[in-house]
Amino acid sequence: MKCGSTYLLYDDENPASKPHLHVVISDPDENDCIVLVSVTTERAKSDTTTRLEARIHPFINDPSVIAYNYSKMMSCDQLKRLIETEEAIPKADASEIIVHRAQSGMQETRRAPREVQECFLAWWTKQANK
Repeated sequence: MKCGSTYLLYDDENPASKPHLHVVISDPDENDCIVLVSVTTERAKSDTTTRLEARIHPFINDPSVIAYNYSKMMSCDQLKRLIETEEAIPKADASEIIVHRAQSGMQETRRAPREVQECFLAWWTKQANK
């Protein structure tokens, strides 16, 4: 579980839906938590803060966006358990371009859950001060 890892995860609010690609945009913090953002196909009313072109990642076949409103944070242990139960499926790592764009968008968006954005910004600030 490191920055740039990707996983197919189900939506917390609708586990019957199809899983979406999630990108880890932080390394584990001092509490062993990571921040993940959700990738979804771009639609007419999508948040276009961060657009991703088709085929920028092996799992992205259509023009897509980061859906910051579905961002989440979780412990590495929690993610490991989801992998063990096949509720999270590892995919190819994201490129530095995807990660950088998603991180920049997380700093700008007003759609991410506040606690997730605060967790990311705390991690980001520590990285900048290293």
